[in-house]
Amino acid sequence: DVGGVVKVTAGASSLATGTGGAVSVAGGGATTGGGVSVAGGAGTGTTSTGGGVSVAGGGGTTGADVTIRGGASSSATSTGGAVRISSGANTLGGSAPVVIESASAKANYSSGSLGFGSGATTGTGNSGKLGFSTSTAPGIF
Repeated sequence: DVGGVVKVTAGASSLATGTGGAVSVAGGGATTGGGVSVAGGAGTGTTSTGGGVSVAGGGGTTGADVTIRGGASSSATSTGGAVRISSGANTLGGSAPVVIESASAKANYSSGSLGFGSGATTGTGNSGKLGFSTSTAPGIF
């Protein structure tokens, strides 16, 4: 049995130099703005697999970027929203890895760089630190 499918597609341009329509999803504004959530369906059987979620930029002569960004702050005493990428928890065993990589290139071409950086600041502020660490597994050794 297959559940229903929801598909939203913007219109295509019929001109060779045209621009296709955009699709936008936004939560409503209020004192606390409404969120937007995208989630794959949960598997329900004892050997089930949850549904995947994919976000991809459009392809073309030049592929489109994908940007994931936390919300902007409008207060000098607050920070903008964080961006978190993590693997799913496993209530009965190990968790999956998180992999961030540039795509492979064709023969004799260069693959894209992989960069990590912290934003710049001016005046007396400090730019954020860049850190890598592993967690400790309690009870080991």
